[in-house]
Amino acid sequence: MFRKYYGQIYSICLSILKNPHDAEEVASDAFLHAYLKIDQLSNPDKFLPWLKKTACNRSKDFLRNRRKEAMPLVKTKNLLTIYYSFCIIRSKMNISHQILRSISILNF
Repeated sequence: MFRKYYGQIYSICLSILKNPHDAEEVASDAFLHAYLKIDQLSNPDKFLPWLKKTACNRSKDFLRNRRKEAMPLVKTKNLLTIYYSFCIIRSKMNISHQILRSISILNF
């Protein structure tokens, strides 16, 4: 099964992910998922379309999870930039740490 359909499944994953390493990982994951859920397939003639749909869904999930992981990095960078700006303002204007903390809490 793996050898017979791997090329097709890998191609689907690669067309969505645009990265060969990620496509290999997701294609393998799609086969593992198919193996674990094969008992849920009611019509064996529909195996290939089902496997292709699984690969497509797994690829989209992979992209969605990657975006979720990347978003906090952007937010963290923005928070650090804001904090650094507040520190500069605080040092120049002699604002207490408690006031600075209140401003930052209100900002978010």
